[in-house]
Amino acid sequence: MQIKHSKTGYTNRILTGVTTGRHSCLPAPAPFLLLVLLLSILASFVIGGCGSGSNFFDGGHVPIGGNAAVSRIVGLVYDAENSSAPVPNATVLVTNTLLAGPTRMQTVTTGANGSFDFPSMSNPYAVSRMTVLVTPKVGSDRQSQQLSFPVQPGQTAHVMVALPSISFDQTTPAAVSVSQVSTISAGDSTQVTASLLSASGAKLPVTPSLIFIGTFGTITPDGLFTSAATGTGVITAYWDTGSALLSGSSSITVDTQTIHKPPPPPVVPPSGG
Repeated sequence: MQIKHSKTGYTNRILTGVTTGRHSCLPAPAPFLLLVLLLSILASFVIGGCGSGSNFFDGGHVPIGGNAAVSRIVGLVYDAENSSAPVPNATVLVTNTLLAGPTRMQTVTTGANGSFDFPSMSNPYAVSRMTVLVTPKVGSDRQSQQLSFPVQPGQTAHVMVALPSISFDQTTPAAVSVSQVSTISAGDSTQVTASLLSASGAKLPVTPSLIFIGTFGTITPDGLFTSAATGTGVITAYWDTGSALLSGSSSITVDTQTIHKPPPPPVVPPSGG
């Protein structure tokens, strides 16, 4: 028997995979193949963004789906042996690893006072992991440090990065110690003491980096936290040994209901007689 196919019928069968009799020109695709095809199309939209594996259009300014949530990374780079000595002209590379996998990178150079600011890191997911790599300029007497921490959309990470001297063995620290802070009143300040300890527990002559994530206060390289509003957060100290990231943390709460302890009553001298 000779089977004839019209051009229209053949085209319809290719597009639909449907046959009108016992014979067909193209077999109907299996459900598994259809699933693979759909997943491939979906993946092309998810990971096919512009530039170096990013899934953001226009160099990362507008995320797919139109979610414009951002986070801010702001801080200082300073001498780990002297927190009052800034490290200018250091390169700060921030890598934002999104929950779904893609990454985005931004780079700035620290100013004369060691400061840097990433005012709008795209952060469209519930939690992203920020990695901050600070590299001193060529010829500097400082070593690099790399920190990694989670950040939620809309949060500000205050990052104080301590760079050790090239004469210090950054693998020496075995632990990070952080003094504990409980609750303070809005507008007050408190001192957080962070130290690096050797394997024997001895305090080392360098200080770790400090990170406070929140919008209700700020922290300085020497650990002075100043509150600006009510809130609860964590201050974390970090040290990069080159093969591991050591950390220690202290929770802090700023509460308008905190009652200041009254001063002790005056001492009344005994009456003479």
